[in-house]
Amino acid sequence: MPTRSTFPFGIQAAIAIIAAATLSACATQAPQTPEQTVAQRAQNYWDARIAGDKAKAYGYTHPSYKQVYTEKDFGQQYPGTFAKSVTVKKVECDAEKCDVGINMRVVPPIIGNKMAEVDMYATETWLLADGQWWIYIKP
Repeated sequence: MPTRSTFPFGIQAAIAIIAAATLSACATQAPQTPEQTVAQRAQNYWDARIAGDKAKAYGYTHPSYKQVYTEKDFGQQYPGTFAKSVTVKKVECDAEKCDVGINMRVVPPIIGNKMAEVDMYATETWLLADGQWWIYIKP
C-alpha cells in the first residue's frame, strides 16, 4: 500500500539533497594519518602555551607526566613562553612515536636589552598512548 508523505515535494527534494551531500562529504574524508593528527595536536598545544592557557596545554601532556605532575605543577614548570608564534614544520612517525620539528619566533629574555624576535628551531617527541597522541615531557 503506497504511503503519502506529509511534506511538500520541494521539501522532500531539499532533504534528499542535503542527505546525499552529507553522505558524500563523509565518504570522501579519509582518516587522518598519524603525522596529520600529531601536527594538529602539536599546533594546538603551542597555541595554548602562547595564549597562556595552561590547563589546555596540560591536557596534551602524556599520561606518564600526569601521573607525576598536576596541572598546577605544569603551570609552575612552564609559567609562560618567550615564543610569539610557533609553526609545526615537520612530523615523522613510526608506530608509537613521532618526532616533531617546530619553528618558533622568540623574543630573547635579555635583561636591559630589547631585542627583535629571532627564529628558532626545536624538536619534541609525541607518543601514542590509549589511542591518542601526547607530547612527551620527561617526568
